[in-house]
Amino acid sequence: MAEEVEGKLKDIFKEGVLFQPPGTSVKAPLFDMGRVWKIMDGAIDTHVHPGPEAYAARMYTELEMAYQACDVGMAAMVFKCHSLATSRCTKFIQVGLDQWAKEHGKHKTDLFGGVVLNYAVGGLNPEAALVNARLGGKYVWLPTLDSAYHHRGMGAPGGIEVLDENDNVVAPLREIFSIIAETDMVLGLCHQSTKERFILIDEAKKTVTPETGKTFRRGQGYRHCVTHTLLKHV
Repeated sequence: MAEEVEGKLKDIFKEGVLFQPPGTSVKAPLFDMGRVWKIMDGAIDTHVHPGPEAYAARMYTELEMAYQACDVGMAAMVFKCHSLATSRCTKFIQVGLDQWAKEHGKHKTDLFGGVVLNYAVGGLNPEAALVNARLGGKYVWLPTLDSAYHHRGMGAPGGIEVLDENDNVVAPLREIFSIIAETDMVLGLCHQSTKERFILIDEAKKTVTPETGKTFRRGQGYRHCVTHTLLKHV
C-alpha cells in the first residue's frame, strides 16, 4: 500500500511541480520517500482531514487513510471534519482496521474522532460536545469555517462569536469547557484570533466541574494555541 501512495504522490509532484500558477515559478521537489516512511513509523497525527467533506475536496476517506497509516506503522490518528462529528464512524473503521492489521501482520493503529462546533452541529452546542463524549470522541474543536473571526478574515458577515462585547467567554462555551473537563477530552481552539485564544485558555484553566470538581489537565486547554491564526485581525 505504501507503494501505491508513493505512486500517487509522484503523480501529484509530476516533474517536481506541486502547483504552478500562471506567471509564477512555484515548484516543489520530490520527497525523499524513504525518509518519510521512517518518520511515519510510530507517528501520531492529531489533525487529519479525511473525505468526504461538505466544504472541501479530500484525497482519501477515513478508511483509506486508516489503511495507509497502519501500513506505514503509525501509532494513532485523529480524524477531523468541519461538517460532522467523526467520533461514531471512527468506531466502525477501527474494527475493520484491526482486522486488516491482523491479516497483514501489522501493528495496531489507534483511531480517534471528535466534533467541530460549526453551524452543522448547532454551533456552540453543549449537547453536541456531550454526545461526542458519549460516542467516545476525544476532541472538541471550536468553530472553524463558521467562526466569526474566520468570517471577518474572509470578508464575510456573521459567524459564531466565542466572546461577548466585554471580551468574556460566552455562557454556552463555559458549559462546554465543563463538559470537556469532566469527560477528559481535548479542546482545540482552531480558527480564533490570538487575543481570543489567550482569553479562552485562561477561562478553560479556571474551569471546575460542579459534579466532580474536575479541572482541565495540562494539555487539554493548550492545543492549537498558535495555529490557524489570521494575524490581520489580531
